[in-house]
Amino acid sequence: GSHYAPGVALSLPLLSWYGGERRRARAGADAARVLQRRTEAQVANEVQTALEAYLAARGLTERYEGGILAKAEAALEMARYAYRTGAASLVDLLGAIRAYGDTRSEYNTTAHDYWVSVFALSRAVGRDFL
Repeated sequence: GSHYAPGVALSLPLLSWYGGERRRARAGADAARVLQRRTEAQVANEVQTALEAYLAARGLTERYEGGILAKAEAALEMARYAYRTGAASLVDLLGAIRAYGDTRSEYNTTAHDYWVSVFALSRAVGRDFL
């Protein structure tokens, strides 16, 4: 019961000459090039989107820091002074306090959006932005 027979297999490409393998390799290379172009486009789009968000948030934050907050605080101080001297009612003072609070809240939201955009741009570029 134990007989062994050596065997050798040889495939002769008489008709195909590896044409199918070459086409398959070409198709794989084409697919890799398409995937590379798609990835490059996606990276460029992500960087562009992050940069636009950063520029918009920076501009809005600079506007608030450049005078809007100071004007809101000055308006609140004028309302407090007018209330103390009797030239304004309590309703006027509360309205000024509410307006200042709204302005301050909008500034905080803007500052938050600015920092989120800074970190998004850093992630898109692949290094620290600051």
